[in-house]
Amino acid sequence: MRTVTAVDVSREMLTQAERNLLRFREHEILYVNQSITDLGGSQPYDLIISNAALHWTYPDIGGAIDHLAGLLRPGGCIAFTTAGRSVASEEFDEKISNAIVAVGGTIDRHPFRQRRISPDEATRFCEAAGLDVIEAFIIERATNVAPAEYVAWASSSGRAWTELPGGEASLAAELLADQEEFRVGHWSTLIVARSVQN
Repeated sequence: MRTVTAVDVSREMLTQAERNLLRFREHEILYVNQSITDLGGSQPYDLIISNAALHWTYPDIGGAIDHLAGLLRPGGCIAFTTAGRSVASEEFDEKISNAIVAVGGTIDRHPFRQRRISPDEATRFCEAAGLDVIEAFIIERATNVAPAEYVAWASSSGRAWTELPGGEASLAAELLADQEEFRVGHWSTLIVARSVQN
C-alpha cells in the first residue's frame, strides 16, 4: 500500500480533497493541516507535487524549495506550479497598478507581482537546493472578462491594493477604458526536478 500525504493550510481544502480522493482506497492518505514549509516526515518522499502554493511562501520561495528538496529520497522528484513571471505578466501587473493609482488607490507594499517567479528564477532556486531540473517553462493563458468580475476576483484572492477610495466600481471603470471586456492573463511557472542527493 502506498502512502500519500495531502498538505494544505486550509482545512476546507483538505475536506474537499478527502471527498475527491474517496475512490483511491488502495492508498493510505494522510491529511495534514499545515504549511508546506512545516512539513516533515520520518520517511523521505518519492514525489512531491505542489500546485499554486509556493508563491504564498514569499519572500522565501527559495527556502521553501530547499525545504521540500530536503524531504525527497535520492532520485525523488518534485513538480510544482507557482505564480509565473514573464514579459506579459509584468505588463499586466503594471496596467493594474496604474489603474489603482489612477483612481486614487494605494498599492499594497507587497503586491502579488512580487510573488511571481520566472522559469529561470525557479531553476536557480532548484539548483541551489541540490535539484537537477528536468523541465522549466511558463504556461500563459488569457481570457476576456467583465472588469467588475476581475476586480471582484482580485479582491477575494490577494488584491494589489490596500486602499481604494472610490471602491471596486471605480477600479472596474478605469480598467474598462471604453471596452466591454478586459483582457485578463494567468501565468504559471511549471518545474519538474529530481533530487541528486547521495
